[in-house]
This record gives sequence, structure tokens and C-alpha cells, in this order.
Amino acid sequence: MKKIIIIAMLLTLPIMANAGEKDCSSVADFAKNIMQARQGGVPMNEVMDFIESAKDSPRVYKVMKSITIMAYEKSRYSTPSIRKRVIEDFYNDVYLTCIKSN
Repeated sequence: MKKIIIIAMLLTLPIMANAGEKDCSSVADFAKNIMQARQGGVPMNEVMDFIESAKDSPRVYKVMKSITIMAYEKSRYSTPSIRKRVIEDFYNDVYLTCIKSN
């Protein structure tokens, strides 16, 4: 399962890297993938190692790092229905924040 989440994050990276300022959907999709990793038990250091690949683009790296920190500040749950709700809420929170900032 962890490999699937990492692959999903890799697929999201090019979209996010090429996204314009107003492409909040891509940013929120990345956030969703990070929260899925968090809820799935992927250690934060593995996610941080992954986002190191974005250091060539300081703006993208800063967003990815902030989203990762926000996700890992949230609790991890074992109940599938609660995990699903937490993932959806995180997606919506990031999307709303992005929309408000544009």
C-alpha cells in the first residue's frame, strides 16, 4: 500500500510543478496524497525524502513541505471511515486555503 501512495505522489508532482498560481486542484490533490500516506502509516521522513526532489523549484518545495508538515500534525486513525473523512477534510482545507490566497 505504501508503494501505491508513493507512486500516486510521484504522478502528482509533475502536475503541481507545472501548475499556475490558480491551479488549486493540483495542490489539493497533492495534499490528499500526503494525507493518504499519513493515514496509511508512511513515516514522515520518507515523505520528506520524496519532496527533496522538488528543491530545484523553491516555490513548489515550500508548498510541498508546508502541506507535509500540516498533514503530519494531524492525528492518525485506524478506523477506515474516519480516515476517509480526515483525508477529504484535509483536501478541502488545502483547496480552500489556496482559493482564498489567489
